[in-house]
Amino acid sequence: MACTGVASGGTSYHSDYFACDECDKCFNSKNSLKQHMQKHRPKDVKCPACGERRFGTVADAVAHYEGGYCQTCRDRDQARDNVRALVNYNDPGACVNLLGNGQGNHSHMYQCRPCNREFSMYHSYLRHRQDYHGEFIGGDQYSY
Repeated sequence: MACTGVASGGTSYHSDYFACDECDKCFNSKNSLKQHMQKHRPKDVKCPACGERRFGTVADAVAHYEGGYCQTCRDRDQARDNVRALVNYNDPGACVNLLGNGQGNHSHMYQCRPCNREFSMYHSYLRHRQDYHGEFIGGDQYSY
């Protein structure tokens, strides 16, 4: 579908918009279309703790768990420790220990090897790898 016509609010579309092949929505950037396309992914990735299978990416499942939303592990600090163990098993070297606060909490970062950017939350690191380096990480690539 070509993105032409008039949007709600009277904004005109022109040919340099990007169309979704699934639902015919139009976006003004390739990145916006790429983010939108995540809505059309199958929701078949499971949470590493509760096993609930309703996530489109490993990043979404980890965000559910790491953020304390999982019914199995409501303690965020414990969940983050468990995520670090998951990372060390599946992605050795991604988690770097910082000498930080000495409390053990938030003293780890996840470092992107290609660009050296650091993230305090693993799901942010995974989304970065997907959005900026094109590395989609599906549930079949991770062991829990």
